[in-house]
Amino acid sequence: MKRPPYDIAVDGQPIQQIETVSVLSNKYIRERTGDFSDSRLSAKLASLATGELSVAPHEVSRMTVEAGSTGKLLEVPDLGRGRQESRRAAQFGQLLLERPQRDIAAELVAVKYTTPRLAAREFAATNTVRSRLGYDAAYEQIGFVSNGHHIGGISRYRHEVTTLDRVLWNDAATREQRLAAMAFAGVWLGTLHEHGIAHGDAQMKNIAHDSADHPIAVDLESAHDLDDPRVIPERLIANDIADTLLLQPYRLRREEFSAFRDSYLDTHRATIVADARIQAIYDQPIHPVVRYASE
Repeated sequence: MKRPPYDIAVDGQPIQQIETVSVLSNKYIRERTGDFSDSRLSAKLASLATGELSVAPHEVSRMTVEAGSTGKLLEVPDLGRGRQESRRAAQFGQLLLERPQRDIAAELVAVKYTTPRLAAREFAATNTVRSRLGYDAAYEQIGFVSNGHHIGGISRYRHEVTTLDRVLWNDAATREQRLAAMAFAGVWLGTLHEHGIAHGDAQMKNIAHDSADHPIAVDLESAHDLDDPRVIPERLIANDIADTLLLQPYRLRREEFSAFRDSYLDTHRATIVADARIQAIYDQPIHPVVRYASE
């Protein structure tokens, strides 16, 4: 069938239709602490009707919407090439909104369907990371959509973001690439810890950078504030380090470990996890993960 001449939809498979559009209240944008749980936002998301898109306020989503808008989500698998699946797999594609009084709004997006509690928690953690580390340190969040069973957290797609599993879980990576990746992993994790945030799942598929090698925090649904009086910060930091060092297809070489340790300690100088503890973590058995095959 011939496409309309002004159709801006990309080729892809439908994820779901959007029947109604609303705007999320500003009260849900405040910075959270602790484990970033937000019971009020979780309850709000649980109340969304099937096919309802709730867009974050303009200062967060950078989208203009209006009453009576409808639209659709399309999946474009090629946008996800080179990315291992996140804990709850994200789908990459396009969000299209037909607005009654304006031209169509279109965004390339990632959408991750999960529970209202986890969607709310990741939203709050992402807002906190962007507040403490900088605007570009995590994905811009557009909003949420309900498919009647789960809540999809929608964020703006960033083509330039790359995760370290492309190197460290890839049999074809060179020694130099692996050493550079491990040094960056130390900077990435040290930067989060320096700003009081434990990631909670700091394995290579979640350690990301942009084309200028700036750290990008992704998959933050398990993040935790290190100032939470209910937790032991040293334990959360050590767990992050263990995820980085031990969730690997093969044991890291000594020089790779040293590259990570040195850059981590240089970045997070006030760490409460001593060099000897980091060494002890490295000496533990690995937990093998799926890797990229050699080309």
